[in-house]
Amino acid sequence: MNQGTFTKYLGTASVRVHDISNISDDGLYYNVDLPINLKGHIKSCVTPNIIRVRAVLSWSSLPSTTNPDALNTWGNRLDAVVQIRPSQAAHVEAELTLVGSVDRDAIDPVSFLVNAATVSPNRNNNRPYGGWVGFNGIINRNGFNGVIKYRIEYKKYGAPDATYASVSTSETFAMINFNPDPNLEYPETQNPADGWFTYSANPENGIYNEYNYLAGWSTGGLADGNYTIRFLHTDALNNIVVADLFSVVICNQPMTISPTANTTLDFSKSIDLVITGGDCHCYDKTDANHIINGSLRATHPYFANWNFNLQPSSHTNGAAPVPLSHYYHSVGDTGDANLPWSLDVKLMDTCGYALSIAAQTRVILNSNTQFPWYGVKAVGFSVSQKCPNT
Repeated sequence: MNQGTFTKYLGTASVRVHDISNISDDGLYYNVDLPINLKGHIKSCVTPNIIRVRAVLSWSSLPSTTNPDALNTWGNRLDAVVQIRPSQAAHVEAELTLVGSVDRDAIDPVSFLVNAATVSPNRNNNRPYGGWVGFNGIINRNGFNGVIKYRIEYKKYGAPDATYASVSTSETFAMINFNPDPNLEYPETQNPADGWFTYSANPENGIYNEYNYLAGWSTGGLADGNYTIRFLHTDALNNIVVADLFSVVICNQPMTISPTANTTLDFSKSIDLVITGGDCHCYDKTDANHIINGSLRATHPYFANWNFNLQPSSHTNGAAPVPLSHYYHSVGDTGDANLPWSLDVKLMDTCGYALSIAAQTRVILNSNTQFPWYGVKAVGFSVSQKCPNT
């Protein structure tokens, strides 16, 4: 027989069995329920999980919570041997929590963009991925201590399943073992040629993946477009389970900057800034025409914003170019391909100035949710009360 020791107090429940009216002739029957949570105690079929439980009855006073042998007022006890149901193969559960440092649930199932919005979007909406995309997640063993493997794979959206490829075949995981004192942190490197990594974390043994990092995907060599991601893992019977299936948008197109001083916009580049008639000219603040005119270019399929910066700001006396900036505000907004701008120099101090434009995209680049920018384009000019003849 099972002669195990009672080591865990599960709780107390009660029912009133006195001063009850209208008791039937055959007496009073009552039942006391005490629901318990067995999560964390379920094991696989290969490990029979038979336990001994004891119920202690006590009238008018609570039973002991520390001594399973104590019997209080009119007390009694009843022992039983029960078997906790074994886990099923599918009970090993897995989920991706982060994709490219954003919540997995933030990926739209229709547009495949992060934080999708069609009504009054801002630069935090409708974002694709680029560069290196990290995947973080958890595989819940639910008491299964055997080997679990997983693979994160991708294919071009709409392509046959036979084209799935692993996102990675080499990873190093930051692991921590809570059993030693002090705790042991260590790297674990795996290089599976087929992309099937072993899930080493097992809280029951005190082993944790410190950041729940699973794999990384380098997209730099891929064509821009939509890709489908599939997250697979094995269960307790070594069957392959599809834990997640979704699609994302990849965009690795940078913003290119025209490197030359131009008199007209360079339409072969994404970013350019010109002063009408050329830069490095002097402008007389006392002239009737004290306005500088020019044009700018800042465009990208996933445009976020562009901003002007006029320096030295300590001498501008509040003067600023018009318009001063442009932020993504509607679906289809790709920035400005050829936008006029102007600057009134009347209130500016006599000085030399640099006007620069910087632009950003909405791409989540290298799993960084900040907005990548690609440098600046600047033009120079001077302001005086009497410019020399040129």
